[in-house]
Amino acid sequence: MKFIKNIIGKISATPNIDYSIISMAFPAILENALHSLPIFAITATLGHINSSLLATYSVGQSVLFLFMVLFMTGNITIMSFTSRSVDEEEEKTTLASGIMLAIILSIVSIVLIWLFSKKLILFISTEIDTNKAHLYVIAMALTSPLFSIVFSIHYWLYGRRMFSKAFFASVVDSMVMAIVASILLCKTTSLLSIPIATIFASFARLTVFYFTSDTFKFLKAIKQDLVSSLSQSLPQYIQKLKSMLNFWLFTFLERAALRGAYFIFNKIVGMLGATAIAAQQVAIQVESLMYMPYFGIALVANSVAGKIAKGNQKKRFLSIYSRLMKLASITSVMGGIILFFVRHTIAALFSSDPQVIALAAQALIVIPIELPTMCMTFVLSNSLRALNRPKLLMLISTATSWGVRVCLGYTLAIILKFGLLGVWIATTIEWSIKVTVYSFILNRMLKSLNVTK
Repeated sequence: MKFIKNIIGKISATPNIDYSIISMAFPAILENALHSLPIFAITATLGHINSSLLATYSVGQSVLFLFMVLFMTGNITIMSFTSRSVDEEEEKTTLASGIMLAIILSIVSIVLIWLFSKKLILFISTEIDTNKAHLYVIAMALTSPLFSIVFSIHYWLYGRRMFSKAFFASVVDSMVMAIVASILLCKTTSLLSIPIATIFASFARLTVFYFTSDTFKFLKAIKQDLVSSLSQSLPQYIQKLKSMLNFWLFTFLERAALRGAYFIFNKIVGMLGATAIAAQQVAIQVESLMYMPYFGIALVANSVAGKIAKGNQKKRFLSIYSRLMKLASITSVMGGIILFFVRHTIAALFSSDPQVIALAAQALIVIPIELPTMCMTFVLSNSLRALNRPKLLMLISTATSWGVRVCLGYTLAIILKFGLLGVWIATTIEWSIKVTVYSFILNRMLKSLNVTK
């Protein structure tokens, strides 16, 4: 950790960065970077098998992510409620209600995927193998109850600021997922290898939770409560579940507006052809080499904010937020510049198709601007969410996602014929608008509380 402090200190050359925050954020940053490892492995393997299979996987992922927003927003809700818990009893109630919420939402997602996924796949593109994409989406949906329970526990640990334990579980999960998926894909070239690998990885993460955290102690206590006093415990859990559902609704509407826009956005990419779909998947993986760690910083912002807001210490949080923003902005600018110069080389890791590589590299010309604005948006939006501004986030996300990403993206990519580059220009403009608006709102809060950066 001394090495990390020295590096950050040299980069910032200021005494204002709180190294205790960096120490707390570091496991979360590494963990979110590791989340990209399985997708890197899958994308690289498929890209070197053939670009059409990569395009099929990309379309399947687009449809899957549209529905996954249901239970993934439940995880954010669990983390936010856990961060506000005042004692172990409240943490236990939150865990029980959170798992109930995740199971309900994952079952709903399975039903919706079963009913609508085929039509949505055909809507995005008919140039890919739609049957393979549909089978992949259905298989992944069937793993969602297990997946959602595992991540409910994971985000519950985040809410308790047990970042190092969550990090170790992610290391094991990511390694298992990447290795199993890559081996099975190489042997079978079937996309069904991915849901099989997901099951292995989920059980691996649960095993780590069992040996490294007190999670199962809480789960046993929940089971004991339900067995010994069902009439008293269940209403308590259901009452907490109702509160969580109320919070979840606005988070879901915000993310649904975002995912809906992303889905239509992927349709725009689909209109450019199968090669563009594969290139978009490659470009996203190159970008995620840098942006995934900033989810870690954003999650720390959410967790710290929840604890401080619970004690009515918003002024203290806003001071911490400014330091997190400084860390995110300095490192993301450097990351964007590095990616700009090595984008061709990294794109070649994910595909052997020269057309796909060239198209992905062309789209990533905007990365020095796009990456910093996106990363700062992560921190700003999580800060606002933890400070109980979900309605505001929902309105801003809806307006920018549909008004800028979709409408401007279609105009640039299709009407003005900028192609995939037009898609990325529109994305960059959207992130820039969000950073401006979110910064303005939080700066108003800073001013009203007499907090200076």
